[in-house]
Amino acid sequence: MTRSTDRAHQGVASAKFVPDSDFWGLAAELFEVPASGDYRLSGWFQPATTDPMEYGFDFGVEWYDADFEQVGTDNFVGDPTVGQWQAVSGTVTAPDDAAWAVLYTGGAATMYFDEITLVSGAGLASAKAGAVVRKPRQHGPAKLLTTKGAKPKKSATQRTDGDAATATAAAATTPFSYDHISMEQCLEAARQAGLDPGMGRGNLAQLVVRPYSACWSRYFNAIDYVYAAKLRKWIPKKAKKGLQWSSVRLQFQATWVMHTYLGDATGDGVENGGTSGVKPQQIKMWTKISNINAYDPVGNVTDVDDDEFLRLEVKPTGDAGSQCTMTSGSKRETTVGGWKADGDDEFVFTMQDTDGDKADKCTLRPIMIDVDDEWTYRPMNLWSQVVYDEQGQVIGKRTGGGDPSGNDPYEKPYTPHVRCDWFRTAGGDAEGESLTRTAAASATSGVHVGACIFPLAKRIFVMSKSKDASFLQVIQHIEAALRHTGTSDNRYTVPPLRDNETQDPPVKGVFGTEKPKIIPGNWAAPKGTDPNRVEPGDPLTKDKAGNQPKNRNVFSRSFKVGTTSYTSYCQYYFPENYKEPLLSMLDPVYKRAECDEYPFASTKDGAGYAADRGMKNHYSLRAVGKSHNSTARGSHGKVLKSFYDRNRVLPDDKFWVWIVN
Repeated sequence: MTRSTDRAHQGVASAKFVPDSDFWGLAAELFEVPASGDYRLSGWFQPATTDPMEYGFDFGVEWYDADFEQVGTDNFVGDPTVGQWQAVSGTVTAPDDAAWAVLYTGGAATMYFDEITLVSGAGLASAKAGAVVRKPRQHGPAKLLTTKGAKPKKSATQRTDGDAATATAAAATTPFSYDHISMEQCLEAARQAGLDPGMGRGNLAQLVVRPYSACWSRYFNAIDYVYAAKLRKWIPKKAKKGLQWSSVRLQFQATWVMHTYLGDATGDGVENGGTSGVKPQQIKMWTKISNINAYDPVGNVTDVDDDEFLRLEVKPTGDAGSQCTMTSGSKRETTVGGWKADGDDEFVFTMQDTDGDKADKCTLRPIMIDVDDEWTYRPMNLWSQVVYDEQGQVIGKRTGGGDPSGNDPYEKPYTPHVRCDWFRTAGGDAEGESLTRTAAASATSGVHVGACIFPLAKRIFVMSKSKDASFLQVIQHIEAALRHTGTSDNRYTVPPLRDNETQDPPVKGVFGTEKPKIIPGNWAAPKGTDPNRVEPGDPLTKDKAGNQPKNRNVFSRSFKVGTTSYTSYCQYYFPENYKEPLLSMLDPVYKRAECDEYPFASTKDGAGYAADRGMKNHYSLRAVGKSHNSTARGSHGKVLKSFYDRNRVLPDDKFWVWIVN
C-alpha cells in the first residue's frame, strides 16, 4: 500500500492498494477506541483493475478488548466496478468492552481509497449513509490480531505490500506514526516553494523539520570568477577546452532527507520497525543531486566539463561524551556525468553514549566539493547557515567570519543535528506525583527505550475539542486559561488576580478588580518579543519527573476560610463540583472531581515557579471529572504523558499547547 497522486476523490492524493496477482490482500490500521457505542464508518473506493474473484472488496472494522481478544466485527462489501469512485458507509457498533479497533480494507484487485473516517455517535446525525452490503468477511484470517497483540495469523490468501503480519503486530503494540517525510515529498515541497531557478528564487532553500524527520533542498550555482583589473571587477573566467568554451557556471539541486526512530520496549528495535534491524539511536539519511548542468560563457548548457569531479561527503560529529559514526554508506567522488547518471546515495549513522548521561547530539554536515577547483575552491555546505529562534522562525543568517560548526559565541547558525537518548519511558499520567522517568523493568505496554529526534522541530501538544472529547473538560479549562486578548480574556479564571489581595487564597467572587493573567504556552498567540518577561506565546518548559509538588503544594493544601475547612483551592472555588448532582454529571464513571491546573504541574511554569519569578496567581485552576483528568484510558494526563514520551520531551525541553476545533 502506497500514497498515490494518480487519483484522488478529494485533494491531491489517495492510498493505492496492490495485492499479489490472484491473491486476496488486506491492509489494516489499529486505533484506540475512545468509547463504546455507535460509529459511522465511511470511505470512498475506486477499483483500478478487474477483480479475479468477482467478489468486490471488503471494508470494515474488528473490535478488540484491552487484552486484544476479539469482541466484535462489522464488514461491508463494495462493488467491483472498475474506474468509478463509490462511497461505502454504514453504522458500526463498538461493544462495551472494546478498547481497540482494527480498520481494514481488502481485495484481490488494485484499488484506490480515500477519505476513510470513523465518526463517533455524536456525529451520526449529520453523517450521510451510503449504499452498503453488510456480510461477514469471506477472505483472509478469522481475525487480524491474536491475543495481546501477538503476531497476526496469516493465511494463504492474505497479503499486503510488505509483511502485513509484522506491520499489524507493531500497530497492535502501539498505534504510532512517525510522519516521516519522503524524498518525493521533499522535492515537491521545494517545488511548491518556488525554488526552481526559473521561478526567480533559485538561491533560497526549503527546510522541513518534524520530530522524526527533516529534509532540505536548494539549487547551487558555482561560478569561476577572475578579477579584471581594467574593469575593476570580478567577471566569470573564460577558457577553452579544445575547440569548445569551458563552462563558467555549475548548477545543481541538492536535497537530503533524514529519518530518526522511536525505540520499542526492548531498546534494541524501533516502533513499527518490524525486522528492519534499525536501532533507536540510528539516523538514516538519503541525498539526491539532481538537475545538474554546466553553462558556457554565453549561458548555453554544455557537457564539455562532464569529466570534472565532484565529491559528496557527510561529516558526523558527536557531542562530548558520545560518538557519532557512519555505519553504512561512504563519501562518493564521481564526474559530473556520473552524478547525472545516478545522483542518489544513502547513509546510516549510529550514536554511542560514552559518558553515561543518556542524551547526546549528533551533528551531520553534508558538503559537496569541487575536486579540481573547476568552479569553486570552497566546499559547498548543503544546509542553510541561518539562525532560528525557539519557535523555528529565521532571525538572521551567517554572513561569514564565524565558525559554522555552531560553536561560535557570536554566531549560532543552525547545522543539521539530532538528539539521541537512551531513556526508558512508560505510559501513565504525566501529572501523577509518583511518576518517574524510569519504567518498571517488567513493563512493556507503552514503553519506549531510546530515540533520536530533531530538536528544531517544534513540539506542540495539540488538543481537539471534537477528537479528544474524552478529556473535553480539561481542554475547556486550558482554553479559558490561554485567553489573552479582547473582552473574554482570562481574568475570571481562578484564583483571581487582584492588586492588594488580603486573603490567601484570594477571595472568591467577581468584584470588578480582577486582572488578566500572563500564562505562557499558547502556540496560537504571537511569539514573545521580550526575553526578560513572560508572554503568552512563550513555550512551556518540561520539569524533571517527580517535581510536580513544587507547583501543586501551592493550591493542594489544607486551609480555613472563617470556620470552614478546605483541602484544596478547587474545593473552595468550586464546592458544587464536589457534590451531587453536579458531581455525577462531571464524572459518571468515578463520581470524583479533581483539581486541574494550567500550566501543567509537570512544567517549570506552574503555580510554584510562577510565584518564584514574582508572578503569584498567574495560573488557572478548575475542578473537573477524574475520568477526564487523570485515570481513564484517554484521559488528559495519559495523553499528555504519551506526548512527552513519543516526542521525547525531556527535562528543560520547550513545547507549546494548541487547542483546535
